[in-house]
Amino acid sequence: MKNIENKVAFITGAASGIGFEIAMSMAHNKVNLMLSDKCEEKLKTAKEKILDQNKSKNLHIDYVVCDVSDYNQMHQAANYTLEIFKKIHILVNNAGVSFTGRPGEIPIDDWHWIVNINLMGVVYGVELFLPIIKSHNEGGHIVNTASMAGHWARKNMGPYNTTKFAVVGYSESLRADLKEEKIGVSVLCPGWVSTNIVNSDMNRPSGFKKSSWTEEEKKFLRNSLDPKAIGSLVIDSIKKDRMYIFSHPDMQQAILTRSSYINNDYTACMKHPSIDKN
Repeated sequence: MKNIENKVAFITGAASGIGFEIAMSMAHNKVNLMLSDKCEEKLKTAKEKILDQNKSKNLHIDYVVCDVSDYNQMHQAANYTLEIFKKIHILVNNAGVSFTGRPGEIPIDDWHWIVNINLMGVVYGVELFLPIIKSHNEGGHIVNTASMAGHWARKNMGPYNTTKFAVVGYSESLRADLKEEKIGVSVLCPGWVSTNIVNSDMNRPSGFKKSSWTEEEKKFLRNSLDPKAIGSLVIDSIKKDRMYIFSHPDMQQAILTRSSYINNDYTACMKHPSIDKN
């Protein structure tokens, strides 16, 4: 979508962090917004901040309280957005959570929790909003927030890595499926960003109220990339229809290294007698 002015965007996890900065950048580009998050008070504050910095743009901004892991709530959010704006052009599936843990020591309920938010929240968004985007035949764009952890598995983050690899694969599939329908698909793959995701593990269903992150890790995250850098990058990537949106130059080598491992093992397997003779 080269021209996003006066279009309508629905953004999950929009009350803070990356979601908020994407919303702010969209407002700067005269995009009307439906903000979605779990906390109404934070949504009100986000809406006020965005409107305050875009007073001259005559924007229509609203919000809806929604838990992305709840299909019925997402359905209601889609219906409400359609009722208010009549059309939706851009979907940003950004809400996500994280925690750390060792294999064999992670409660199954915590696995369900992170999969339902990080993966199924994205699936619900696409299944509910894509038909609306298709209906007006004006084109559109979907942005799914994954992570560098969707390309490069990090130690002690198995559940998070798993969901983010899944979001990358799902986004690649969507890109191929929607190519002929004027609907672009991008997957956002940031590295460490200074957001509240480090505190999300306090809401795990297992009942652990102690963070799974060490104080050193929390300090590192607080001093990592400002999410403001992500917002304008996402807008540029939508306009240029990029598949992958990367934000950390120092992490490019990780992807290249992984690719080389895959290539080396692929080549080695092709030389195995049971394969080579065919």
